[in-house]
Amino acid sequence: MLFIFNSCRLSEFNSKGLRIVNNSNDTIAFFEDGRTYNSDNPTMFDMLPEERIYFHYVPIRPHGLYNDEIMFPDYYFHNYPDKKAKFYLFSMDTLNKYSYKEIKDGNRFLIRYDLSYEDLDSMNWTITYP
Repeated sequence: MLFIFNSCRLSEFNSKGLRIVNNSNDTIAFFEDGRTYNSDNPTMFDMLPEERIYFHYVPIRPHGLYNDEIMFPDYYFHNYPDKKAKFYLFSMDTLNKYSYKEIKDGNRFLIRYDLSYEDLDSMNWTITYP
């Protein structure tokens, strides 16, 4: 059964590939609000306990690429009140220098994207920084 499941294409499970491209000379961190997966235990930037942000970001090296998969995109976007997913990019330097409270209170992210399904479609499911 496991072999059959693993051999199925993700497209058969209604998914979309999301690409984050880092065109900068610095390592950045990608963070995605986790509002959609478990409403009892969300991983939203503005609601995380301080110690948890460091377990939920993905570092992307200079001129690097990160590929993610959004499973069941219709359901995924439906769970946001404005139907827009929230994606954040941080400087790794910021994450290393400041506490989560300082980062959150000062909005110390490089950029925040509030993107709908249609927005991502028009961007070919690729977020490019800068």
